Amino acid sequence: MSLRKLTFVALLVAFAVSFPQPAVNAAERREPFELLDGDRVVLLGGTFFERAQRYGYLETALQLRFPDRKFSVRNLGWSGDTVFAESRGIFDAPEKGYARMIEQVKGLKPTVIFLHYGGNEAFNGEAYLDTFVKQYEKLLDDLAPTGAETVLVSPLPLSQRLGPMPDVSSTNRVRAKFGKEVARIAVRRSLRYLDISEDLGDDRLPAFESILLPEVFTHDGVTLTQSGYLYASLAFCGRLFDDLKLEATDEFKLLNGSSGVSGIRDNPNEPQRLRVTELSGEGRCRAVLSVKPGASQAGGLVIEFSDQIPKGEYQLHVNRALQWEFDYFPHEPLSVVPLVFLFDGLRKAVIEKNEMYFHRWRPQNVTYLFLFRKHEQGNNAKEVEEFEEIVAKLDDRIFELKQKATEVTIEI
Repeated sequence: MSLRKLTFVALLVAFAVSFPQPAVNAAERREPFELLDGDRVVLLGGTFFERAQRYGYLETALQLRFPDRKFSVRNLGWSGDTVFAESRGIFDAPEKGYARMIEQVKGLKPTVIFLHYGGNEAFNGEAYLDTFVKQYEKLLDDLAPTGAETVLVSPLPLSQRLGPMPDVSSTNRVRAKFGKEVARIAVRRSLRYLDISEDLGDDRLPAFESILLPEVFTHDGVTLTQSGYLYASLAFCGRLFDDLKLEATDEFKLLNGSSGVSGIRDNPNEPQRLRVTELSGEGRCRAVLSVKPGASQAGGLVIEFSDQIPKGEYQLHVNRALQWEFDYFPHEPLSVVPLVFLFDGLRKAVIEKNEMYFHRWRPQNVTYLFLFRKHEQGNNAKEVEEFEEIVAKLDDRIFELKQKATEVTIEI
């Protein structure tokens, strides 16, 4: 796909850095919010959290925000879930699935819990609001013994699909009302509330021109694509951290073998810049960078062009992988590569850890191991616990990777 003027990533970073913070009354909570050494973070909710495991952007963004702190993230998301845990019953009634969910969360001894509910419940209509609120309050009561810092996340809007698909505006109005009720719950309980619904709404798409069509951000108007999760993760962290700024600790260093680029400017208030000064005879430039994680996961590498670079269609490759195509016009705004792109090795480690933990808490043959057919293969259930050691080693690997500079090859 050829993109006009800017890659969407440039705008993602700009918006992630500038997201305003919601005003929520708070008492005895982390101010400003931060993740600490030894924190045990649990993501609990429906499809948004479960599918976040597939791409790894959300946790990678959280990890890069605090590269010198070791904390664990455990994803207990379950697609289609509600505050009643209706998706978790498996072959049992939802009540049993709910009880297992509470037990699982308590067993992890979390210090931070992110909750994402309200989207699926909204399909029941406004008449369901009171039922939803009552059960959400019960869920918070049942999780309260953990003593964890609890953050409530707004339901996401649906995206309007092109063609003969139904109009989702009325559904989104209902989802917005559910989100407002979640915000009210947060105020009553002095909890933090993240409203990322407006950041992902279709009304923001015109500002990004044609690149941000629903087809780019969702598969079906509901579930996010990889690009959708990149944007949502930056929006999530932009709302969460009220000191989200670029700092001088963000470091980009040119290594030998770079061609067609000038040096890096150090500016504590801006992303670091890579200036393309010339192209080879094949119309390319190449730079090998040493990238060190800094204080902001939203900070990234700005690529700007000198006046000598001709306008035309270009491709950006990071470590040989094509990331996107774009049209370059002289004197146009810059393109930005966020750190979550540059630290792809870290993101892959996060994805692997998520997969191993998924096998730990949701083994595919759960019926034979733990439920009504355990008399057949229940003796193998003990092997599920062996994933704990694998996951712990991957936690160590994530901590190791996020502290180190990584070598990145940028080709245009």
